[in-house]
Amino acid sequence: TGGVGGTGGVGGAGGALEPNMDAGPDTNLVIDPGFEAGVSNWGTFGSVLLGWQAQGPYAGSHCLRASSRGDSWAGPLYLLKGVVTPGATYRVTACLRTAHVDQSVKITTKTLCTGETSSTFADVSPLSLVQNYWQVYSGNFIAPTCELQDFAVYIEGPPAGEDIYVDEFRVEPIAAL
Repeated sequence: TGGVGGTGGVGGAGGALEPNMDAGPDTNLVIDPGFEAGVSNWGTFGSVLLGWQAQGPYAGSHCLRASSRGDSWAGPLYLLKGVVTPGATYRVTACLRTAHVDQSVKITTKTLCTGETSSTFADVSPLSLVQNYWQVYSGNFIAPTCELQDFAVYIEGPPAGEDIYVDEFRVEPIAAL
């Protein structure tokens, strides 16, 4: 259990996974965060196969399985270009697991501003130990203020070939104080 506490805010983030616990509007930018309708809203970064997994989801009846990963940085990707407000802060929360114990995983943003030739990457959640059971990962990012050619959030970290499972993926604006 040493790695679980290190993810920061796990207890508070857990409540955010329950739909509309506050009885307010659902502000999640992710379409079908629980993968109940499939994985068609997701893409890939690098060499990855996406699958719709019915065995052992965190909640509901399905989750996403990223398999045949060609590199440690390869993983499932969700596009946010045209969805986020430039300069606004967002909270990402996801339930993640791997097929084997003691792997590392993190959530990362991938940004390409118009006129630039290469993407920049920023950690949303730090590289943390993940196990073969569901754990909650979370972190914040500030949406880029440049004109975006590409902007996405994706999951990476375990060695090539290690499957990553994703469920209850949320990207929500944090209200300015």
